[in-house]
Amino acid sequence: MPNPSQESAQELARLRQRVAELEQQQQAQASSQQEQADQQARQIEALRQSAAAVAQRGRAIEENRLARVAWYGEAGAALGNADLIMMGGSFAVGPLVESARALLERAGGDAAGFSSAQEASNARGALAALQGVEYALAQSDLANARVALLSAVQYTVAARSLARSAPHPLYAPPPP
Repeated sequence: MPNPSQESAQELARLRQRVAELEQQQQAQASSQQEQADQQARQIEALRQSAAAVAQRGRAIEENRLARVAWYGEAGAALGNADLIMMGGSFAVGPLVESARALLERAGGDAAGFSSAQEASNARGALAALQGVEYALAQSDLANARVALLSAVQYTVAARSLARSAPHPLYAPPPP
């Protein structure tokens, strides 16, 4: 005849064993879920940092574009008064040549730093034309200085138009 107390003890041992197995499974699942959550949190943080870096680069590019637009406007206004430039000689053009060089250096001098390859080409053309004005004035060649001056104005106006119309694709204005 089976002993009820022995059967109860065996049943209790089986139940305790099952409880221990379930607790182990639960702990393993919790640990695995925590690892997954930690990994996702790291991935999210890495994506946030990447997005912030891209946004920062976009803002820098946009600031550079706005600086170019402003320079093109200032240079165009200064070049618009040809008589003053002719009277001022290379002293009047020298600062524009230097600021054009700085503008190209800041933008990297290639199409990547500009709104388009056309704008980069026009900016380089404006610098070359300004250097032509400077050289012609240094040689007292007013006729060639005027021709180079007109070219500088044309390049500057074209570059400004391109820069104003095309924000860099990396730049996304902040949400309102």
